[in-house]
Amino acid sequence: TYFINVGLLALAEKGNLKDSFFMQAKNNCDNLIYLVERFGFVPNANRFSMTNRSQPPFLSAMVSEIYPYLQDTVWLKRALNAVVKEHSWWMKNRFQPFHTLVEVSSKKQYKNALFCDPTGQPMYGLNHYGHNADSVFIKKFSHFLKQRLGKPFAHLSDSLDHMNRYAAKILSGNMLAEAESGWDFTPRFNAHCYDVAAIDLNCLLFQSEQNISKFYSLLGEKAASKAWQKTANYRKKMIYSFMYNSETGLFYDFAFSGAKQLQGLHAAQFFPYFVGLATQNIKTRVALLSHSQRFMGAGGVQTLLRSGQDSAQNRVIWNTQWNQPNAWPCLTYIVSEGIQNYEGIFNKQQKELSEIRFRINQNYLKTVESQFSKTGKFWEKYNAHNGSISVVNEYEMPAFFGWTAGIYSYYFKQYIGP
Repeated sequence: TYFINVGLLALAEKGNLKDSFFMQAKNNCDNLIYLVERFGFVPNANRFSMTNRSQPPFLSAMVSEIYPYLQDTVWLKRALNAVVKEHSWWMKNRFQPFHTLVEVSSKKQYKNALFCDPTGQPMYGLNHYGHNADSVFIKKFSHFLKQRLGKPFAHLSDSLDHMNRYAAKILSGNMLAEAESGWDFTPRFNAHCYDVAAIDLNCLLFQSEQNISKFYSLLGEKAASKAWQKTANYRKKMIYSFMYNSETGLFYDFAFSGAKQLQGLHAAQFFPYFVGLATQNIKTRVALLSHSQRFMGAGGVQTLLRSGQDSAQNRVIWNTQWNQPNAWPCLTYIVSEGIQNYEGIFNKQQKELSEIRFRINQNYLKTVESQFSKTGKFWEKYNAHNGSISVVNEYEMPAFFGWTAGIYSYYFKQYIGP
């Protein structure tokens, strides 16, 4: 819904609150605010069967992008209450405290990495994806996975079930956590999603904390604004302490078990740039430029650079759609906007980053237009290597107007005009 709104707001006429594009974007946001008011979070989909998991928390970004058009503090106060409630849900249900790991560590990078919530309660830790499903649902979900992912998954699941029924349940639970991440399904988490502090999730929560601070400031509540900015600053320290690699200049997912960074390369690593968390300096821009060049394809941004299926340590031996060669429109947008945030001023990297962003966006526009001329449809995802719709699927790929058209509209308006 967030990516649909990106396109709707690009087409909306600012200042005209009756504009149909703006009204649809506001209605989309209001729908999610209502769901948070009712359930405490944004469910994976607007169906009761999907209320045992969330989606990545983009709501604060939607509110932040609606408000400049609306300028209504009554609406903002309601929206703010929902965003705070959603953040509380993530902290209550998906937060992993570190405790001993940090307290006994003498490593320099862990010092001053204290996370503190707005009430002043100090914590060390990061957030992860998960689920709130019961055993009955997990069993049904396991049968669903066997049909969707095929024999390789079914074989592993049945083998685990034969040896240890609890292990088979844990496997399906980790896959349900991937569904909450939106990356259903992928080798990125090695079927251990519950054990991983995901870089995209923690960046979105950082963005939420910054937006909450901004919303309180707009409402004139300075003390609350300051407290939430402090929370965002602490999360940034946590991300830099545990998820940043000074050698590569990149951010990585962090595995709680073994307390280590996961070295796989994937498009979620662009989220620190998308939310503006990464420090603005030459080293950041060089790392971003190098990473962008790796992921840029003819049909959009690649999801993973390597599948991970060749690794002896990776148990994901089934085909997954959040993987090569697929390019998802939402990730193309994340990468492009992240690059724009760090193009810089009057330095060597500025021109190079601007050029690669232009190529990414032009490739996306051309791919969508080319396939539309051939099929008369927008599609859920595209082939990053050649811009076709020859992609890895877990189901028959649907014609997909949502984020594909939203992101297309955004860049079409930007480069071609109304």
